[in-house]
Amino acid sequence: MAKRVSQTVQIQQLQGENLELQERLAALELALEADGWRLLTMQADQEFSREGLRIITQLSRIMYLKNPLIKRGVQVQRLYVWGQGWNVKATDPDIQFVIDGFLKDPKNQVELTSHQARMSKETEQTTDGNTFFVFFVNQATGRVRVRTIPFEEVIDIVCDPQDAKSPWYYRRSWSEQALDVGSGGIATTVKTAYYPDWRYTPTAKPASIGGYPVRWETPVYHVKTGGFSNWKFGCSEIYAAIDWSRAYKEFLEDLDAHIDIDFPPIRAEALDAQVGAIVKAATLDGKSPAGTLDLMTTARLMLVALGVDDIDGILARLFDEEGFIVTGKQIGRAHV
Repeated sequence: MAKRVSQTVQIQQLQGENLELQERLAALELALEADGWRLLTMQADQEFSREGLRIITQLSRIMYLKNPLIKRGVQVQRLYVWGQGWNVKATDPDIQFVIDGFLKDPKNQVELTSHQARMSKETEQTTDGNTFFVFFVNQATGRVRVRTIPFEEVIDIVCDPQDAKSPWYYRRSWSEQALDVGSGGIATTVKTAYYPDWRYTPTAKPASIGGYPVRWETPVYHVKTGGFSNWKFGCSEIYAAIDWSRAYKEFLEDLDAHIDIDFPPIRAEALDAQVGAIVKAATLDGKSPAGTLDLMTTARLMLVALGVDDIDGILARLFDEEGFIVTGKQIGRAHV
């Protein structure tokens, strides 16, 4: 009987530990709201889920747009990479002709080969951690034009079952909009297709996978940063700085903007010089008012030089609203 009770207790303990473990894994996997920030979808020993990467990318893009520290870091990096421009030189003139044709193609310049396009791509690579170049090849002329697939449209990467570092296909899902010329309305169609990796050239090329077409004519070149080599996707390079930038922002907000300034006491000889300068300005060294300074201004300067507190209060007791000196009798005006 005691043995059965002991076994029951052990089972309950194991169940409790298992429940606690599940809760800890769930805490890592769930995206929670906390002070405007999210605990991102993740697992401690595996790659981020696709949904987790989507959230990270959204946060990173927002941080680039609104946080000056993050924005400056990204800008410095892209200037370091592309600030002095670049060039490609081939020893063979025919090869150089092909390269120049690719670089100077107006459509390629919009996407990649102009200075502005390269700077933009560097920014997006930093915020997203992934760039998917897709190549459109003219089979008749060999001309190549390049475009990119938005990161949010690539929902999965199919790799070689025997080699996780050899991608085969990129599964893309996107919404395609078409203008109805007659009605002026926009028709939206959701589409899905597979794109082969530019290095994957099997002998047998299926026309479709799971009912979705495979676009063999437009291979994809995937550039990923910020993750590990065995991950399918990269991860935003900004992700590592999000917590730090948030903490630094809070640190700056907590700083007291009030500044107290204490000036050293004026030495006696310096005070004498100040008073003498004021007297000379008011009397032109004639020892009687010369009309260059009114009496109220002269009195204020004297009180400031002497370091008197409540100067405005003293002046209010010495002079009336019209500028007369207040005594037993009004013996003169403040402005002589």
